[in-house]
Amino acid sequence: MQPLHTGFLVASISLLAATCPFLQAGCALPRAVEQFHYLLWPDHGVPRNASQLLCLVEVVNKRVLEAPAGPVLVHCSAGIGRTGTFIALDFLLKMGKAEGKVDVFHCVQQLREQRVGMVQTKSQHRHVARTPTIQPRLKCQE
Repeated sequence: MQPLHTGFLVASISLLAATCPFLQAGCALPRAVEQFHYLLWPDHGVPRNASQLLCLVEVVNKRVLEAPAGPVLVHCSAGIGRTGTFIALDFLLKMGKAEGKVDVFHCVQQLREQRVGMVQTKSQHRHVARTPTIQPRLKCQE
């Protein structure tokens, strides 16, 4: 495990084709998998510190740019509350940078068309609506 960032751990795992029977033939090259585990986010709740979650989103996106080897998998216990919140924040931060505005309602609506219940609770919805506004002031440690 790498050092604890602000509220989350990064674990690097090497996977070989021999240990991953779900890999298709022709994909026998070793893969490096990084797992980001956010430790301070209660189920059905929101993190106390929005900056920590935004830093996690930033670190994940930075790693994807450095080694774009495959899709990013985001999952929590049920795959809708914290997962939906993380995906919505990622989407809205990118939208804000590209367009100068965010559309929380339509973002959540789109996510729920793909998976029912994304951004599960009122507190998570409020968190999604408020959090992108602090992004310009954000300074993450690396």
